[in-house]
Amino acid sequence: MGPNTISSELEIPDDKDNFALLYRVSGYFDESVIGSVDSRKLFAKEDFGPGGKYRSIVKLFLRLQNAVNQGSWTIATGWLITPDILVTAGHCAFDRGYSQGKLNEIKAYVGYNGKTNIKDPKFQFRKGKRVTTTAGWLKSGNRRDADIALIQVDSPLKNIVPIAYTDTPANGLAQLGIVGYPGDLRDSKTGEAGAHMYESYEPTAWDLRRMNGRCWSAKPILMEVSSTRLNVAPLADQAQ
Repeated sequence: MGPNTISSELEIPDDKDNFALLYRVSGYFDESVIGSVDSRKLFAKEDFGPGGKYRSIVKLFLRLQNAVNQGSWTIATGWLITPDILVTAGHCAFDRGYSQGKLNEIKAYVGYNGKTNIKDPKFQFRKGKRVTTTAGWLKSGNRRDADIALIQVDSPLKNIVPIAYTDTPANGLAQLGIVGYPGDLRDSKTGEAGAHMYESYEPTAWDLRRMNGRCWSAKPILMEVSSTRLNVAPLADQAQ
């Protein structure tokens, strides 16, 4: 199945062939939440446009070397650290869990809110130019601390304020959140998987000396500083 062509450059892959790529660990195979309560909610529209606190969150479509078929794309989330460089999970750059190998093609979207809304002026599209991951991840798929990748897109995105990093205390209590495009949630009208951005914030206590991540995700863990400002707390292997 081919993509739905919007222009010579902007192409939205057919979502019938898309799936969320999660590293297979501890028996978890499907994207979901841990526990019985799903606190994810749709983003607020003011956070999504230029100047919004989620403007640097990126929807990704990824084609890997050994994809099941030529129409098969992986969906994922990343976040911008410069206008043309984003962070995502290492298993998005080189997949062991599903034996799909290295990443060959990247489509990156800022302001994505479902393929039916791509004419929205808030929407921006770029193609991937370069990708790198860690030597630790390439050598061993069991290195949670090495499961990270950087992607450079073909030109800088406009009106982007990258999310700032902050040093994470060894332990503490704060309002932490996960923001991204979960593949297990679908658009109620079109059925598109991962069409919309969701957020989930909860008061969270942590102790880095005792934490053992249960599953992996490409979504950043965010620390809410104010209603308009976020910092990335580098606890990425604890994402739900």
